[in-house]
Formats: sequence, C-alpha cells, structure tokens
Amino acid sequence: MRKIVLIALLSLLAGCVTSIALQEQVPDVGYVPEGIIAIAVVDDRKRVKDGKPPTYVGKLWSSWMFISTDIDMHVDRIFTTEAGDKDRTLAEVLQNRIVIGLQRDGWGAIPMDRSARPDMSDIQNLLSDAGAKVLVTLVLNEWDFSQKKDYWGWGGLTYYFDTDVEVYVQAGGLGKLTHRRIAEREVIEPEADQSLQNELLKVYRNQLVQIFDDPEIRAAIELGGGH
Repeated sequence: MRKIVLIALLSLLAGCVTSIALQEQVPDVGYVPEGIIAIAVVDDRKRVKDGKPPTYVGKLWSSWMFISTDIDMHVDRIFTTEAGDKDRTLAEVLQNRIVIGLQRDGWGAIPMDRSARPDMSDIQNLLSDAGAKVLVTLVLNEWDFSQKKDYWGWGGLTYYFDTDVEVYVQAGGLGKLTHRRIAEREVIEPEADQSLQNELLKVYRNQLVQIFDDPEIRAAIELGGGH
C-alpha cells in the first residue's frame, strides 16, 4: 500500500509537464560587483542535526483508507535538470544554482565549500587561497516545504515553503561587512496544469533573488568587491 501511495505522490509532484529550464531555476540579479565573489552554503537545519539526511527538502502527506502517512522528499525529486543533481545535498544544489545564475549575470562567482558558520579568524587566508575578494555565506536554519492538511487530516492542495537564512558577507581586509537574517513563509497553490516540482523550483529561485537583491547585502558585496 505504501508503494501505491508513494507512486501517487510522485505523480502529483511531477505533474504532467517537463521541468522548467535551468535558466528559470537560477537567480538573476540586477547588479554586477567587481572582483571574484566566493559563494558558500552551509546547512545548519535542526532537522538535519536531528537525523534527516542533508538531501531532505520537505514532506508530503497522503491518505489511504482513512490512514494518513507522511513521506519525506529529497533533492532528487525536485532538481532533475543538471548532471549530478541527484547526488547533491540541498546546500550543494543551492550553491550550484547560485553560482550558475550569478555567472550568467556576469559575476566572477565561484563556489567555496564550507561546513560551518563563518569564522573571522581565517577569512583572509580563505579568500587569498581562492583568489576571491568577497565571501558570501548562506547559512540555512530552515529551507523546507510542507503540505497543509485538510479538515480530515488528509493532504490538501496548499503547500508552505518556509525559509530562515542567515547571510554573511566578508571581505579580506574589511572583515564582516554584514550579517542579515531573512525568514519567510510562502504559500504555494499550484493550478491544475502546474506541477508542484516546478512551483517549488520557482519559489527557490525567487528566494535566492530576494537574498542577493536585498539592499544591505548588495551594498556589502559591492563594497567588498570594489575594495
């Protein structure tokens, strides 16, 4: 029975359409800073610390014969267009999309692998070794989608996308330029001809655009890049 329910849920996730193109999944921001900008994404989600794999992205509910069950969703069910997506963690796939999008905008963006929150003690050496002027670190406290239950406790057609991201901008010789926290909930209600997968890809992209277009974050990146 659980296998039948899972097949039904995955059909809902994919819908009857093809995944949106990569250019529609990556952030497109309105400025190009000077210099090389390193991008790091650190997964600090409590649910991962408590045992969820770092590929976890959210949860769907299904009901069968009056029994409600939840099924975890992972990166490989959302990101399917780029080679290697299915083998990436959430942090890695977000970093991948950020770097691709910024490079398309003309940024000198490069990935930097970090597993912990920024440490000011080694920032100069990190940037020097990478040949970068600025390090932008996104720390994921939350990045999760969930399905609203209806009156009967069954999965409905309304979904929530919850984010809580801390953004650090650091530059060699200038130290920490800003530390900004952005936390939001977005409601997703796909139309009949829309797939949940594509709607999630769009809200992921929009959240990344909002982060990099934030006036405080933008000012810090431009200051560090021009230093």
